Amino acid sequence: MSAVKYTRQQLVDQAKLKPEDLAEIRQRRRPDTQLGFAYQLAFVHLFNRFLVQQPFEIDQEILTFVSIQLDLPSELIGSYGQRRPTISDHREQLLAYLKLHRLGEAELVQLRDFLGTPYGNAG
Repeated sequence: MSAVKYTRQQLVDQAKLKPEDLAEIRQRRRPDTQLGFAYQLAFVHLFNRFLVQQPFEIDQEILTFVSIQLDLPSELIGSYGQRRPTISDHREQLLAYLKLHRLGEAELVQLRDFLGTPYGNAG
């Protein structure tokens, strides 16, 4: 379970699946991959980070909330959590779907320029 918590209102506001989310989720063929993709999506919305893959990080409240929205049994997450390549593929697909970018050297330079701090000197 994640150390950082959230309120029930944050769960509802940030992890409620929108129609466009449901359309994206339904592009996955199997119920377990639909649940896993949706769980990762909700997790990112709440924590602003991806879940830990090893061991597979499960927040039971998020999982339950997502499984209710999809009308899928939350137990399906067990088989999903065993498929590391699928989890990684879904992470990449979520980056594209959410229009997120990895933090690389170019982004660090942009951040440094924005903050007006010399590279390597955060203080």
